Amino acid sequence: MMVTVVRALLAAGLGLSAAVSAQGLPVLADVDAQTPACKDFYRHANGRWLSATPIPDADASVGLLETQTQIAQSQLQALLAASPQTTVGALYAAALNERAIEQAGLTDLQPWFARIDKLKRGKDVQKLIADWHAAGVPVLFNLGHSAVLGQRERRMVFITQAGLGLPDRDYYLREDAQVLQIRATYRAYIERLLGLSGDAGAAANSALVLQVETDLARASLSLAQLADPANGFRPLPVKQLDRSYPNLGFKALLRTLGARDVEEVSAPHSSFMAALDQKVAGLPVAQWKAWFRFHLMHRAAPYLGGVYAQAYDELYRQTLSGEAAPSPEQQAVATVRRVLAPELAASYAAAHADEARRVAAQGLVDAVIAQYRVAIAKALWMGESARAEALKKLDALRVEIGGPATPGRPLPMPDSQHLIASLMAIAKAEQVQRWRADGNTTAWPIPATSALPFYVVEENRLLIPAGALQAPLFDPAADLASQWGGLGSLIARELMHAVDGKGATINASGQQVAWWQVAEAEAFALRVRPLISQYSAFEVLPGFTLDGNATLYENIADLGGLQIAWAAFVAAVGEAGPGVQGSSSAQRFFLSWAQVWKQNSREAATRLSALSMATAPNAFRVNGPLAHHNGFSSVYRCHEGSEMRLPEAARAAVW
Repeated sequence: MMVTVVRALLAAGLGLSAAVSAQGLPVLADVDAQTPACKDFYRHANGRWLSATPIPDADASVGLLETQTQIAQSQLQALLAASPQTTVGALYAAALNERAIEQAGLTDLQPWFARIDKLKRGKDVQKLIADWHAAGVPVLFNLGHSAVLGQRERRMVFITQAGLGLPDRDYYLREDAQVLQIRATYRAYIERLLGLSGDAGAAANSALVLQVETDLARASLSLAQLADPANGFRPLPVKQLDRSYPNLGFKALLRTLGARDVEEVSAPHSSFMAALDQKVAGLPVAQWKAWFRFHLMHRAAPYLGGVYAQAYDELYRQTLSGEAAPSPEQQAVATVRRVLAPELAASYAAAHADEARRVAAQGLVDAVIAQYRVAIAKALWMGESARAEALKKLDALRVEIGGPATPGRPLPMPDSQHLIASLMAIAKAEQVQRWRADGNTTAWPIPATSALPFYVVEENRLLIPAGALQAPLFDPAADLASQWGGLGSLIARELMHAVDGKGATINASGQQVAWWQVAEAEAFALRVRPLISQYSAFEVLPGFTLDGNATLYENIADLGGLQIAWAAFVAAVGEAGPGVQGSSSAQRFFLSWAQVWKQNSREAATRLSALSMATAPNAFRVNGPLAHHNGFSSVYRCHEGSEMRLPEAARAAVW
């Protein structure tokens, strides 16, 4: 699962930058009356704000969700600074100790450099991969585990593709000028880090590293393939896994991790694993040495300060996102979030998710579920068996609001003089805890500071983080148009994943069972097919159009969720609710949804999102689903043929 990388943090725990406002939804002053709602609703709802709000020099983008992030990070910084006696506070202090970081330099990495230098044959590479994973450093593939679906006493390991330094395989494969320039910049970054590590052959070795990653990228699944539920689960006995990929030594790796009880794994990305297996056996050891040396430096660079962090920031922030380098406080908070996410999440939720917010959020969830029940009962494309299973899933849904419970796992206290050594010690201890037979298998896959709810498909869990319970996104005292157009719609769109094509692969008991019949799957695909052509026509940047297949499931969730949230809002308020400054209650519902996604973004950040994310850019998340939405057309009186009301034959109909 992909977790959102936070891009902004205030320098102090008070106030906001001039570019953002904590005013609640919707901000009627942002509305551009000169742009007709039925022509371009995103600009109608946000036009005055879009024109008047520059992107701060240090940021890649600015918008409501960025504001939400800034508020949460400001709260985090204050929380960490006030708790130096805790593990999270001590790590924050160590990450701020720039003098000690500079003095330590690469000292704590030397044992790993020595291991890399001793590589002589493929078996040594296999062993080094296993040792990196045991040390809590995922390398070449991601490796995790959870209870077997429907059988909580058993565990299954999940193995997925990784191994690339750039965000997505398309950065290695596309040939347009901008991506070619990014690849050249990435090779220069590889050479720079290899040179800083003492590699005399850095220039030549950078080409070898890039070639390894390019070959792996060719074997990697695309975003559209990753979004396909058929590519999400492929169970294999461990013995068969070893026979299929003999050079990766998975059985020995699992023993190294202390996971001797695991009998079955899911390894759905077979083309990638086969290519990697061949690389381990056939690639010259000298090339592997260069690859591991670079990736050791790459993993450590953000925490090494000085020229190391500068090189990292120039590529990943400036070139790829259009952001400035973070302040020391921003970097320290990011370090704690990456390394001690469960502990930090629990502390944040305890401080910033009060009972009133939790109760109000639960009320939205209950109303959303009620409307899903109505929609499922009316869904003519569903047979009785599928209808019953969908309702069972809603009954079995686990809702968690705020953040995870304090994990209570034994971790070493960080040493303020040795940040890298502390990070490695924590990672290793965390890995040991993760693979214990009684380890926690229901951790939160998102930070509690996240501004967006998240549905965990594999576990039928809806997570509403404390970060999403803050203004301006959510105010339990705000009118219902604001609540339903904002957080209510975000909750509804996440729950769509419980009963869409992905959710239909896991039943109410948590078993990997397809509970749609073939005819139902085909009927649903036919109903949502117009979304593919619609989104594929959206131009992200000049000459660069969106991939409607890659974003399909998130586009379905936006449309289906909006339909459900609208139904819940109408049930609670009716379409003729009280007006505010000439805006009806129903109009404020849609304005709130549109203003959740308002954003000014740099070109680099827009390209990064389109190439590496399974969601459409923000403007299309407004105009895309609303062009299919009957309630929107009715409220704004959009006639058929207008830009915001697609012809009937071109409309998708989730519900």
